[in-house]
Amino acid sequence: MSLNLSIMLILLSVTALLSTSEANGARTFVFGIPQNVRDQASYSKIIITTVSKETLRVNVTLGGGLQYSGTVSASHSYSLSIPESLIVKNSYSQDRNKGIIVEASGEVEVTAYNRLTTSTESIGAFRVLPYSSLPELYQYRYIAVSTGSTFKFHGLILLVGCEEETIVNIKPSVTVEMPQDLQLSNSNITVVAEGQNHQVVLHKGQTLLLKVLKGNFTGTEIISNKPLTVVSGHECGRMPESEGGCDQLLAQIPPTVTWGKDFILLPLSGRISGHIYKVIASQNDTTINHNCNDTVGSPFVLSDREVMEFWSPSDRSCHVKADKPIMVAQFSLGQDTDGVGDPTLTIVPPKEQYVHEISFKSFSGDSSINDQYMNIIVPSDCFHHNLIRLDGEVIMCEWSLVYSYDSETVIGYTCKKSLEADTVHTLTHIKPGGHMALSVCGFTGRKGYAYNAGFALQPLNSIVKVLFSKSSYQVRENDEYVLVQVTRMDDVVSPAGVTVIALSGTAHSSKDYVQLKQDLIFEVGEKHKTVKVYMIDDDCVEERETFKLVIEPHNIYSPSSEATVDIIDDDSIQIGFYSPQDGGQALYEDDEKMFVVEIMNGSFPSDDETANITLSLEIVESTDTAAPPHVEMVTFSSGKNRTVILYKQRSHDNDISSLVGFLKVDKTDKVDQDQVYLKPSVNILHVHPLMSSSMVSVIATATPTGEPTAPPFIEYHTSSQSTSISTIVLIASISSFCTALVVVAFALFGCFLSYKYGQNNDFRYQYFRRKTPPRETYIVHEVVNSV
Repeated sequence: MSLNLSIMLILLSVTALLSTSEANGARTFVFGIPQNVRDQASYSKIIITTVSKETLRVNVTLGGGLQYSGTVSASHSYSLSIPESLIVKNSYSQDRNKGIIVEASGEVEVTAYNRLTTSTESIGAFRVLPYSSLPELYQYRYIAVSTGSTFKFHGLILLVGCEEETIVNIKPSVTVEMPQDLQLSNSNITVVAEGQNHQVVLHKGQTLLLKVLKGNFTGTEIISNKPLTVVSGHECGRMPESEGGCDQLLAQIPPTVTWGKDFILLPLSGRISGHIYKVIASQNDTTINHNCNDTVGSPFVLSDREVMEFWSPSDRSCHVKADKPIMVAQFSLGQDTDGVGDPTLTIVPPKEQYVHEISFKSFSGDSSINDQYMNIIVPSDCFHHNLIRLDGEVIMCEWSLVYSYDSETVIGYTCKKSLEADTVHTLTHIKPGGHMALSVCGFTGRKGYAYNAGFALQPLNSIVKVLFSKSSYQVRENDEYVLVQVTRMDDVVSPAGVTVIALSGTAHSSKDYVQLKQDLIFEVGEKHKTVKVYMIDDDCVEERETFKLVIEPHNIYSPSSEATVDIIDDDSIQIGFYSPQDGGQALYEDDEKMFVVEIMNGSFPSDDETANITLSLEIVESTDTAAPPHVEMVTFSSGKNRTVILYKQRSHDNDISSLVGFLKVDKTDKVDQDQVYLKPSVNILHVHPLMSSSMVSVIATATPTGEPTAPPFIEYHTSSQSTSISTIVLIASISSFCTALVVVAFALFGCFLSYKYGQNNDFRYQYFRRKTPPRETYIVHEVVNSV
């Protein structure tokens, strides 16, 4: 009983480990098939297989709404011919909805196949990678690989949307034409130069084919905000480009988040002229080492999207290892090099993406491929020949070891085995946690195909989350800086770097704030850092301005983050009264008494800007029943003054004995109303009935200042006399002692009135719009302007 229980526990453990190993199949695939050579008619089909011993249901939806269904199991496949009308041939709108969607009730694997019907000399095939959405990934990046041709054939990239509203940014490595807007049937065609970016939107199942005559799309970058299918290749590419013999080359590009660092390169069976490998870096300063059996190559360093290629003979496996994620593409050579077959393109999986079980099917006899092979790689740490099973049986194969001269160890074992045509197979590593790689190929004369049959598509590169602690900040213009906190939100088990950049909005760098581009490096366990953005203070009267802060992660798989910063202007326009001795000027006009405001505004960011301020004189007390409140809109430009008459009364109208009012700002534009303050240089204005003279105009000046102050109240007593401002100024020719006594008497009377009205202004605080501290009262007396 105890023994049986132990056996059951072991079996359960093995089953659990197998179920959590790297998976190769999936339930959903979204893809398309690009044209073959010269727009000639082609025969295309998809082949669906599974490792499941149970029968699975599959549904296939083709562009235009065509639907097909069937069943598949480990012992039989499901094949579906694709109508010629659904092969993607151009970038125009008529080729926009030619996607193929495969959905299954369990995990399946899909291979696409395309050959000319007029000739069997061009065959293209690729293993379809499953639709895979990573919730933590904020963008998906792809880098194309291909080759060129001296013939009149096109390099190509096919993009297929896997989800609705997929935003795609394309940066081609060659100049290419493409529609400006994919959603318009009559969209203009735009020319996108090499290195420029063009953005489009793809919905689920929509297709976009990029073509360039004799072009090589290697190094083209595609970035999307959602999963995307990217098929790269050539209508009839040559390898090397100088050699004769071309064939359709197709390979689906995995997203860079799944790229690895450790690769075993196995020459394809049946070829004798060797292979060319292209190594593509996804990050700057990527150091790569490679050796092929006893031949050790010199290390080389690549920049992001840079490509290095090398040739290796057919009897040597190679080991490539990098310090940062890379992609390796394998090209077999053209028929003119060995007479066996034309070029093929295969994406080599890194060891980190090996799988434990793979299903596949060799091509049928209608492909005219006589010789078909399987090529197996098993890492040394999980190798034993009895552990590798083909269709449930130990595979009979002559295993060869792969030795790395870098590490001076055996790193893997390889096996090449021929296949019968049109047969379904399952390759399994029965050890829990065991994994392997498989490529399938076939060659005859001037034709051939090859594809990698296993790629786990696990995210290998850590997704770092570094975000702003807040989405918005506020700072006054006269503050030295604004302090911004940046927080790392992931598990902080490895170092991570980001760059914080300030981007102009209504606020501009070098004018409103100091330009910022600062790198932040988070060490292991470090979660918080701060950034100072320094302000530039000026005397310009401005509206509230905004700029943006952006986090650009050094790891492209990380989410970006944005925050806004509002700069609150501390400059203002203030309107107040001051006396001639403080720099003001008394204006006289015969027979008129006027209440005059002169506005001397502050600066604006641009000299040609104008702004409006609406001022009003609100009368509180007046014996003049005909004196209504006066409103005046003042338009002024930067540095220019304006004089505005807010109240005017003829001097011979002696029936007006007093007027009390206050000045206020009703409305502004171009500047915030809170930036326009009334400056209380002189709060109370008294006009006393003395002797006949011309009236003195009152000057009010607006000046930039840093602090808001309370608005002044104007107490304006009118008569046929003149006024003075802030102090007693006697300008008279005193011809006799009696005249002097009269002047002194009236002066004393003026002091009495000043005291009286100065004591009774507390009630006017009810008109204030903001709380203000107690103010000093200034008494305005009359200037005697006559002899």
